[in-house]
Amino acid sequence: MKLIWNSIGALLIFGAIVLQHTRIEELSIGLGLSWTFSKMIPYVLEFILVVYSGALLTQFFKGNRMRQKLIMIASIFIFSGIAFAIHPIYEGDFAHEAEELVATSDDIKTGLTMVALPGCPYCLERIATLNALHEELGNLPITVVMLEGDTLAMHDYVQRLKPGITVVPAQNSTILGGVVEGSYPSFFFKNEGGFAYRWNQVGFGTGALDWLAEQSNSH
Repeated sequence: MKLIWNSIGALLIFGAIVLQHTRIEELSIGLGLSWTFSKMIPYVLEFILVVYSGALLTQFFKGNRMRQKLIMIASIFIFSGIAFAIHPIYEGDFAHEAEELVATSDDIKTGLTMVALPGCPYCLERIATLNALHEELGNLPITVVMLEGDTLAMHDYVQRLKPGITVVPAQNSTILGGVVEGSYPSFFFKNEGGFAYRWNQVGFGTGALDWLAEQSNSH
């Protein structure tokens, strides 16, 4: 009976971690851990619970080593598959692929700038990232530049973004569009010395966020 309750308890804890995956990540960032490590923590906890749950389930088949191995393998595949189906890891989640710009645009402001297009779903998904950055790095200026200057789209961003994040229309869409090179959203960081760096959507992962935190804390 104890084995049954231990197995149920392990699976319940696993389910709770999966459901609170994003919250665990946010709490880790709030505790001052790096963005990369904070993103890894819930996955590591889930994997530990998967292995532990599988080990408990194998105890129901003592004396049959082949069946125990099959149960362990099946448990890892099934439970890990559930966790990754709910919280998949995408290409670029941990990336930091910045390139230094030779030519830039007046629309690229000091601090972090995100260039967005109205109706761009990937741009909207990044609102949560910008809000988290603003909350953790309050001294980092953050600007969203709307390439087409759509009033309704800009209002939507203003409503979703935390106060203190600026939303402005592009002053020169032609030049800015050339700098962006067709990748939306694109992210730019310009320091006070005028040096600018660019990330495309895939290259702006937790590695880039950790780099921004270092730049922000160094000033």
